[in-house]
Amino acid sequence: MRDEVVEAHDRAVEAVLGWVEDHAHTRMRHRGHVMCVDAEGIVVGLFRQHTSRTLDPQLHTHAVIANRVREPERRWLALDARTIKIDQRTLSALYHAGLRSELTRRLGVTWHRPENGIAEIDGIDGEVLSEFSQRTRDVERRLGEKLERFHGRLGRDPTEQERWRLEREASVDSRPAKPHGPTPADLRREWRDRTQALGHDPRLVVRQAIEQRRGLGRVDGRGTEVLTDAALASLGDHQSSWRPAELVREL
Repeated sequence: MRDEVVEAHDRAVEAVLGWVEDHAHTRMRHRGHVMCVDAEGIVVGLFRQHTSRTLDPQLHTHAVIANRVREPERRWLALDARTIKIDQRTLSALYHAGLRSELTRRLGVTWHRPENGIAEIDGIDGEVLSEFSQRTRDVERRLGEKLERFHGRLGRDPTEQERWRLEREASVDSRPAKPHGPTPADLRREWRDRTQALGHDPRLVVRQAIEQRRGLGRVDGRGTEVLTDAALASLGDHQSSWRPAELVREL
């Protein structure tokens, strides 16, 4: 099962990088004019890690994208990274949606309703989720402090974009150095002991989370219309116009 989880994660990462590659472009000067042109792919280094900075189980991959792409005339120019920076929420939504679908297809995992593009696995006790979410608690505590200061200074709640920036700042500000030393066997033993200390059987926790559903149904024409209408309605509640990447995020 461990291999299937890793493969599901890798497929979700590939989907995100595929989207980045499809939209990668550079700027070049032609006859005195600056133009944006499509790039011939991207160069990426991937570094897979299996724990958070607080050494809770958290499978994730760091992607380092080289700042050089080849344009149609075969020259190597700088990647125009503005799209990647602006559309980080879209990339996050693509990854989490891809991971959910892959884990459902491979292991029968079901999910709670997503919030801000992220959903918890159904069937896992909330006490267990909380125990292994130390990093999340640190970020939420820091975000709460930032939101309180924002409201006190401006007298209003942040917009969607402002809150996203505050969330990013909270993640960076609360980020500890990752400790070194524990081996994978040490970590698995610690995770098992922490789960048992809560009164749960680690093997049962896993069994309750998988085999809940097998396969994914195809989205027919009517389903596509429903999803599109819901995405447009969600966007319309917050803004009067949107870019294609924002629609992709909502879908």
